[in-house]
Amino acid sequence: MESGEKDRVAERLAELWEEYDELVADVGNSGYQTFSHNLRRWFVFLDSSAPIAGVVLRTENLAEFKSWYDRCLQTMGGMVGSAQLDWPEDVGRQLGLKLGLFRAFATENVQSTDFCLHFLYVRGDFNAQVSNLITQLFLPMARELRRYVRRQIQREAELLPVVPAADRFVDLNHNSAAYREAVEALKKAEEAVSEANDYDDLDDRELRVAEISATRRLLQSTRVRVAAITMVAGPTLTWLAEKFAGGVIGQLASAAWKAIGQLLGGL
Repeated sequence: MESGEKDRVAERLAELWEEYDELVADVGNSGYQTFSHNLRRWFVFLDSSAPIAGVVLRTENLAEFKSWYDRCLQTMGGMVGSAQLDWPEDVGRQLGLKLGLFRAFATENVQSTDFCLHFLYVRGDFNAQVSNLITQLFLPMARELRRYVRRQIQREAELLPVVPAADRFVDLNHNSAAYREAVEALKKAEEAVSEANDYDDLDDRELRVAEISATRRLLQSTRVRVAAITMVAGPTLTWLAEKFAGGVIGQLASAAWKAIGQLLGGL
């Protein structure tokens, strides 16, 4: 990457992190009435800002939130706030679960007040409950996520050294043949990797499955950033196509990447 491109990449990332910090501060200052709204604003930013979006979606797909949360609820004893949050030691999976938790707050699939009654009860009104939740969980998670994403972006720079200075948007028609072909191709590639008996590195296989799943999730939107899709799907599908060239996985990965390119008008 030439110096001019490096400067543009650095400038773009600096702008993204400035916006990230502002949105985190908004959530941090939330009361009960604005908590879920400000979380939704934060997630819209995370889900649509390359290269952050790719890392966040892959991280969130490292762990299955609902089953984990249901198990944690079952630890509730006789006292209010006595349930235990069983966080995994792995940083990526822990962050994935925390992202899943706060996404559930954002969509209101989990009510913050109910959560506090189970896990983080403090005396006071709903605002006091939310304030404690933000202090105890959200702000530490947001700081850790920031560090984690920055490190992942640095590690991936060798695979995709150029981050587009201006993202191109594409509107998706979910009823189109190109859309159905891309989604079906991704599904087949994900299933092939997940069920492969000759994939020796189980941790790597889990990561590749999470990345393909994250790509499918991105395509559920009616509008996507091409850069976000590129950052999520590009390294994994091209690597699988080369690693398993001539095999079923390689063929399916290559077909999925080609279908995505056609859907988005070229990558």
